[in-house]
Amino acid sequence: MKAFIGLIGRSTYIDQTFAIDATVKSDYFTHSKYVALKTKDALVDQFRNRSGQRPNVDTESPDLRLHIHIFNEQCTVSLDSSGASLHLRGYKTESHAAPISELMAAGLLLMAGWKGQCEFLDPMCGSGTIPIEAYMIARQIPANIHRREFAFMRWSDFDSAMFKNCREELMKAVKPLSYPIKGADKDFSSVKKARLHVDACAYDEIEIIQADFLKSEKSTEGELFILMNPPYDERISIDTQAFYEGIGNTLKRHYAGTEAWMITANQEAIKFIGLKPGKKMKVFNGPLEARLLKFEIYSGSRKKIENDFKI
Repeated sequence: MKAFIGLIGRSTYIDQTFAIDATVKSDYFTHSKYVALKTKDALVDQFRNRSGQRPNVDTESPDLRLHIHIFNEQCTVSLDSSGASLHLRGYKTESHAAPISELMAAGLLLMAGWKGQCEFLDPMCGSGTIPIEAYMIARQIPANIHRREFAFMRWSDFDSAMFKNCREELMKAVKPLSYPIKGADKDFSSVKKARLHVDACAYDEIEIIQADFLKSEKSTEGELFILMNPPYDERISIDTQAFYEGIGNTLKRHYAGTEAWMITANQEAIKFIGLKPGKKMKVFNGPLEARLLKFEIYSGSRKKIENDFKI
């Protein structure tokens, strides 16, 4: 730790601000703020001993953020190279009543097997996170390409030319969109937010419309992949039974030939859908324990389809 602080204590960092976060789980150190304070003192002493000056602390937007992690007798000191959490992709500017994080949306899509293999629809898209992440996966666009800043960009040895070259190399792997990506929501304010986020990315190929899924029909004759994040009756109040019955009835009557995925943290609501999930996976949407459900909606009866393929 002394050697690390000595490295950071170089005069090249004298004009930069810093902050220190600490996490402790130890019989010897039981107060994270005390550890952070003592580390700050050690760092400041290094600067004073070497130059007679000291850098300033900025807990909100520091040039350097250090993390101290103590577990029993082991101490790990690290520099934060990311800054703001990496789940913040950089394209969301508008808040929503029941948002899903960018990282969560991308994770659900990957768990569901989305690769851009057919037309995609999020019929309850809110502020547009799922359609945008579906688009980025389908085209192999780097996840954080829209971020304006990473913490390492403030480091004294940051090479902006190398960083630019890395971005350009990553963008060479981006491929054309093969199938339409669509989002819909019955709430016009949500549609406006989703369109703003799509515009911020310059993803003109994503179509966002105002529509009530419970009154809709499938618009394509080919295969359709759906991922939706309907209200759980947590932050958006709904008639749970009527709403989830409506989802099931709409899928059964109007969405033949669809692979439909849904995440819900309302365990009771699942039984109202009236469809048996082909898959059910436990996930956590923030603090809420949820289920990611797969429903395969066949044309005609499933039994007839299975019999048609018997030899």
